[in-house]
Amino acid sequence: HIDIFILISNILCLCKITYTIFFHHSSCKYVAVQVGDDVTFHCFHPKDQLNRVMWFKQTLGEKPVLVASSYHWTQKSVLYDDFEKSKRFRVGAGIGSFNLTIQKTAQSDSATYYCAVSFSNVVYFGAGTNLVIRGEIHILQQPTSSGGNVTLLCTIQNEQESCGGDHKVYWFRHGLGKSHPGIIYTQGSCKNSSMAVSPTKSCVYSLSLRNIKPSDAGTYYCAVVTCTEILFGHGINLASDGESVEFYLEMFLNTVLVSVSILLYLYYLYLEICFHSQESKEELVEFYGRKYIPK
Repeated sequence: HIDIFILISNILCLCKITYTIFFHHSSCKYVAVQVGDDVTFHCFHPKDQLNRVMWFKQTLGEKPVLVASSYHWTQKSVLYDDFEKSKRFRVGAGIGSFNLTIQKTAQSDSATYYCAVSFSNVVYFGAGTNLVIRGEIHILQQPTSSGGNVTLLCTIQNEQESCGGDHKVYWFRHGLGKSHPGIIYTQGSCKNSSMAVSPTKSCVYSLSLRNIKPSDAGTYYCAVVTCTEILFGHGINLASDGESVEFYLEMFLNTVLVSVSILLYLYYLYLEICFHSQESKEELVEFYGRKYIPK
């Protein structure tokens, strides 16, 4: 009976610890910061019934790595290997808490961080926090024209790797008089710029528009899809920055053609009215039993 009592007590104890860890792991499931920012993860754990609390880092596709740990009874914290050498990682152990701070974050810090506690040689993990480091991305848009053709260039300068290699770029056109821009083209591979300066990486995307028509007028945007968001360029107004002389000439000729067509139609209507009016005067009118021919 004593053994059964001990077994039941241990099961209840384990259930209590597991519940407490997941309930008090207060870090957000997702955190995104700019390169160079500081970030702190909070972990609140049971105040008793455990002997060690730890932080793990797991980079996508790799095994978890122990970042730091603290023995519950001594509250002495230890950073391990490269995390100690970098001088950017800090841990703070208190009664019932064990917080991890990363100073001056770098791209290599992007990973999922887990708080864990050990009890009776069993490690219990919290839900984890996904840390995403946003690099500085600059999008430059500029047009180049030749005759009736226009090529829109989108240069992306960034200090971070995109998801899965090359960026995913979308081209949008906001037409005149339309409430929302519409997607017109997607592009997944870039041409490396010869003007790229290390460590900044530069890619150039292009969109060629041939035989420009008035319906092509509007503001063109290139949008870059990163791991966490979609970034838009400042946009190029084709009506002012990207149109050629031929395009303006075509617009002028089309306007003149429409105006002349309207004038000819109005003149035709005028002739029709005059013709029918003349016919009505030549009709015979019977009045008081006699026929008169109006003069």
